[in-house]
Amino acid sequence: MRLPTETLTERPRASLAMAAGLFAAIFVLRLIASEAGDGVTFLYVLPVVLVAVAYGGRRGLAAAGVAFALSTAWVLIEDVPVSAVGYATRAAVFAFVAVLVGRFATQLRRADRTPAVPGIGELAGGDVVDGRDVRHHGRR
Repeated sequence: MRLPTETLTERPRASLAMAAGLFAAIFVLRLIASEAGDGVTFLYVLPVVLVAVAYGGRRGLAAAGVAFALSTAWVLIEDVPVSAVGYATRAAVFAFVAVLVGRFATQLRRADRTPAVPGIGELAGGDVVDGRDVRHHGRR
């Protein structure tokens, strides 16, 4: 069974396109749903997660910056009163999610590339991958 994270990492451009579409859709929704208490701004974590899973924490932070910029643009367009704490909270949440998810996804990718048992490749002279004997792979 394929995990959604596998699809995201195998098709990073598709993930980026989905994230861009989500950023745009959330921004439009934020403009339409003008009540500040609706919590629409929280939805910006979704495209941040998509980018962080596909590209890692650094690019996830870039997506967090986009999320913060779009949420700030809404504040300025709609003249919504937001304190310094409100801005700091948004920035911290977007950045934290980006780094945490990005690092986790990177660690999972690394773990997927390493043998199931450390050093097992050396034990069999490099002929074993993930615990399977591949010396006769492709031969009958």
